[in-house]
Amino acid sequence: MIDALLIRADASPQIGTGHVMRCIALAQAWNERGGDVMFLLAKTTPSISELLRHEGFGVRTTDAEPGSPADAAATVACARELSTRFVVADSYRFADEYQQALKAADLRVLLLDDYGHARHYSADLVLNQNFMPDSRLYSHREPGTNLLLGNKYTLLRREFRVLKNQERKFLESDRKVLVTLGGSDPDNATAKVIEALGLLANIDAMVVVGGSSPHRQELELLVARQQISGQSIRLVANVRNMPELMSWADLAVVAGGSTVWELACLGVPAIILVIAENQRQNAKLLSESGSFLNLGEHRLVDAPQIANAIGSLLASSEKRQAMSALGRIMVDGKGAARVCERFLAGPISLRRAKAEDCRRFWEWANDPVVRAVSFHSEPIPWEIHDRWFANKLQDPKAQLWIGLNAWNQPFGQVRFEIREGDRAEICTSVDAAHRKAGFGTALIRQAVAALFATTKVSVVEARIKMDNVASIRAFEKAGFCAAQSMTVTGTEAIVFLRSRDP
Repeated sequence: MIDALLIRADASPQIGTGHVMRCIALAQAWNERGGDVMFLLAKTTPSISELLRHEGFGVRTTDAEPGSPADAAATVACARELSTRFVVADSYRFADEYQQALKAADLRVLLLDDYGHARHYSADLVLNQNFMPDSRLYSHREPGTNLLLGNKYTLLRREFRVLKNQERKFLESDRKVLVTLGGSDPDNATAKVIEALGLLANIDAMVVVGGSSPHRQELELLVARQQISGQSIRLVANVRNMPELMSWADLAVVAGGSTVWELACLGVPAIILVIAENQRQNAKLLSESGSFLNLGEHRLVDAPQIANAIGSLLASSEKRQAMSALGRIMVDGKGAARVCERFLAGPISLRRAKAEDCRRFWEWANDPVVRAVSFHSEPIPWEIHDRWFANKLQDPKAQLWIGLNAWNQPFGQVRFEIREGDRAEICTSVDAAHRKAGFGTALIRQAVAALFATTKVSVVEARIKMDNVASIRAFEKAGFCAAQSMTVTGTEAIVFLRSRDP
């Protein structure tokens, strides 16, 4: 069981629903790890609040102005009431002062951003899931602020992830078009797309409007006129089956927000209309990658141009097949899990191993994954380990450390064997529940720092099997450099070294 997660985000007809919708993906991933989730909203819509409750999340509201000192105080108070330190903040209103207030309350903060909206960043993690974001957007940040950049961290809801592996096959006869331009579409770009559909023959179209759309009545009239003229076009609102609708479509027309990642994951080729300034750069880069067709700012595009783009793509199954393949490669559906892992990964602490840790060390050592990457892969009998562990605790040339996570739970071990002179050899492992989350690198860094602080050792050596890619990456990230190759008990290995800082 992990701590609860507090998510501070908003939704309205003016700002849309994208902030909350992508946070739902994060909330689902947190739930899957055993943690409860509470949403704190200053602005919401009935449909969004209903959706959050339907997902099983708690919902609270605040009257504070978004991003204000009162908002920060309400967020801190809610976190304390939930007895959690983990807070996600997703709004362009959460600037310098808001982040600083949360950090001053000793909260661990994950900030979601799209274009570098703040002057300075003090959150523990800043997530920008856009395609190839520029890290220079966040050059003004605290030393402890880490960046999660790119579509590796794309937040996809569970309902999209489960359909990830469905193969797509496109034909020249395809005519099914999905139109979805966000939860609110304040400029009503959807009306222009409906007009474009009327210029095409034999189209089977589904137009989706969000529950926050102020234009629903007008759109219903436009669709009715198209139906009278013989077009197969339907309008649906506030849908709960968007993944199925996307899977149904042969082509989509979308805004440049988070919907593009959902389509990419499912392999649905799409045309982008930019309906907000913060979508412009992402849409441009996605189009240049070949995974989407970007028509640019919606005000500068007319219905015939949209119709021409739709018709051209429907006529080329080969082009749509290529776009589909690129999208599926771009988004693997694991982004929310990666973000949760990074958020949970720190801070960590160390303590010296004690006699009562003997069985824990033995169980970690006999983990099948650990044995497979060891130079001696046979299981270790308890009797041999018990004697070995007792001797190591008494050995002045050995240091055994336990890594503790944010809840003071042991998650891994580090052992140093100090040799003659100024060198030591390191051996480490992380338990299965904490792997692929950055714990290994953090544990190595802290343990090496502790060794340097308590001994005269100036060089630490790690011997790693050549095919142990995970350990190689962890040690490289911890500042170790490959020095030479060697054979250890008949197995090819790489020797990595890290020296004490001058």
